[in-house]
Amino acid sequence: MAILSHPLVCKYNDIPTFNDLADFRAYLQNDLALWYQQEGGRWCIEYNKTIIGSCGVYNYNNQLKQAEIGFELHPDYWHLGFMNEALVAVLDYYRSQAAIPLVTNIIARCDSENIASLTLLEKFKFTKIDNEEITYNLKL
Repeated sequence: MAILSHPLVCKYNDIPTFNDLADFRAYLQNDLALWYQQEGGRWCIEYNKTIIGSCGVYNYNNQLKQAEIGFELHPDYWHLGFMNEALVAVLDYYRSQAAIPLVTNIIARCDSENIASLTLLEKFKFTKIDNEEITYNLKL
């Protein structure tokens, strides 16, 4: 909860702020439900037995075989390669076709001021498809 409520993370993230632990638990429960319904999921990023961030896939569209990806990392760990490593793992999972349901496109939306995330998406060959929302697409 500390990561998602950190002011620098909130600045770039569209996840709602949590008023209390019950709100946060409900949010996590929703992520678990997405996993069990095969409509997405969230993976924790752990370093030295501490959760420092997460990366998730959600908003699965069966007709388009498309999902959205989102990620956040505690600012103490920015620019150290952790999110790069996490994206490699998540995208490899979806490329391997081990993921059910099948996803062939991953969409990412990014704040225009979040230069580090924009650069990371471009490094992974996401291509910009909308300048107003700063939306990127990756064909798997």
